[in-house]
Amino acid sequence: MIALALSALLLIGIFQIFNSNKQAFQLQDGYARVQESGRLAMEMLNRDIRNAAYTGCSNGVNFNSIVEPSKYKAGIPDFDSSKGIVAYNNISTIASGSELNNFGLTVGTASGQIIAGTDAIVIKGASPCDGGKVVSYNQSSASFKIEDAKACGINQNDIVVVSNCQYADMFAITNNPISGGSIDTVTHGANWNISPPKLEGSYSNDSFLLRYTAKVYYVANGANSRPSLFVTQLEGTTLVTHELAEGISDMQFLMGEDSSGADKSVDRFLEPEDAALLIGRIVAVKTSFTLESEDNVLTISGNPLTTTFQSVSTLRNRVN
Repeated sequence: MIALALSALLLIGIFQIFNSNKQAFQLQDGYARVQESGRLAMEMLNRDIRNAAYTGCSNGVNFNSIVEPSKYKAGIPDFDSSKGIVAYNNISTIASGSELNNFGLTVGTASGQIIAGTDAIVIKGASPCDGGKVVSYNQSSASFKIEDAKACGINQNDIVVVSNCQYADMFAITNNPISGGSIDTVTHGANWNISPPKLEGSYSNDSFLLRYTAKVYYVANGANSRPSLFVTQLEGTTLVTHELAEGISDMQFLMGEDSSGADKSVDRFLEPEDAALLIGRIVAVKTSFTLESEDNVLTISGNPLTTTFQSVSTLRNRVN
């Protein structure tokens, strides 16, 4: 009897050790996955926030667009240096004809629908690319020669920005620019641009062609029935959606404003839809993610591990 009792106590002890180790492993694994998702999501979002409203070294001065908006999703090509970043606060509904509606977004519980009460952010700007250096420009034929269209990653109907340090013009590419040669031709004809498709700036070999980007980040229900960070972006004439990181259940923004407009530094942080916010003077964005683990690891009742990630990112086109 004594031997049986000792054996039972020993088995109970072994089980408790095993159970404790299992719980510790689940907690560590859940925390590692949350950390991975949070870092990935923050890195991708902050990279695009830094590039918002970027138009090359012209810094938003003398910006002009000749893109014909009707050829693209409504409002997506609507861009200037003051509209490079717009956030939406605690979304509950999306009105027809609104910017979020133009990106094809809705609020709901189905996969891909925005989770009610979360924020979203629209980011527009131009990104430098390899091979985008202008070799020459012929205004009469509405065509550029650039170093390498393939390396730049541009195609027919893509929207691009050409910039020097005095002017920046946005236009749609109306030819197939990838010839396979060492120097490629890029045209801006009237069929995808307004007529006449005349640029305001005068461009030479001190200019660069940049890729235009328009995208929206938001929190939605993912393919695995878990909340995730999504991005929907313009690729050519098509909107493409990607699920980026699982476990992000909430995203909130505060917009850092240079109220004076004098020193390009943050004077105050405001909610995205605060009536006092001056959108053209946003110089930084404070982002907060709430993340939850896939498994319930914390308590007997089975709650997931939750944590918060916060970051502040500046807009490089609006700070010194």
